[in-house]
Amino acid sequence: MKVLFLSSLAMGTMGYPPAFAGYFEDFPTEPVQRASPRFLLGSFPFPGGQTAMGTFTLDASKTPAWTVEGKIDFTQNIFSGQNSRYTAHLRGFGMEHNDYIIGMSDDCAGLNYKQLNQKITAPLFMVNGFYVKGLSTEYNVDKAGGKKDLNDYYMIVKSAAGDIIGCTTNKLA
Repeated sequence: MKVLFLSSLAMGTMGYPPAFAGYFEDFPTEPVQRASPRFLLGSFPFPGGQTAMGTFTLDASKTPAWTVEGKIDFTQNIFSGQNSRYTAHLRGFGMEHNDYIIGMSDDCAGLNYKQLNQKITAPLFMVNGFYVKGLSTEYNVDKAGGKKDLNDYYMIVKSAAGDIIGCTTNKLA
């Protein structure tokens, strides 16, 4: 009897449509290009590394209103080489299951905007926001390798329609 029950349970799980697997990812992440293979230590902050950070705040006076709040951190250490890894924590009312794009700009109006990631879809259900992670190969904290200095730019969040719905309060620092 147990064998019959277990085999029916196994058959039910094997028939699960893989197309729905994307809905169960709590925190979608940006696919990254790896500078070099890393094992465990590449995931942890390393002492002596450099950072650049920014904070997103709500602003209803903008058109369209900035509805995104949160923060973004760029880190550069011996494991990332001359590249910088970023982690953005984004939250806001009505963000669930919508598409977003993040990027760098000279100002909050989007002058010289450079997109950092592909389209990110927020989770279907979220309580405290979601994370976007990736690797920047054009920008870094210390301008090493002739790359652009992160501290000269604002971070912008755009909706799928291309409207700016969030910007850091200051340039990254």
